[in-house]
Amino acid sequence: AYDLGRLDEAVEHLRRVGELDPGDARPHRLIGLIYKDLAQDAAAEEAYRESLRRAPPADVERAVRAELAEVLARQGRYADGLDVLG
Repeated sequence: AYDLGRLDEAVEHLRRVGELDPGDARPHRLIGLIYKDLAQDAAAEEAYRESLRRAPPADVERAVRAELAEVLARQGRYADGLDVLG
């Protein structure tokens, strides 16, 4: 669905995958990327925070934190972005 540009459908599928495996951070990271690309910052932030809550591996966590900080910076929330980066 993502590759075909059907982003709403892709998000729906990713949410379902996230429900099936509550320990997997990857679906929510991809949801965050989709919403970030669509400039839907609030939805992207929510997805990225859920990804972080699921404790991704260290290399993925760094990438998610950087992507979340970018979303926060676009909103002028620089201090929050710095906090996310630690």
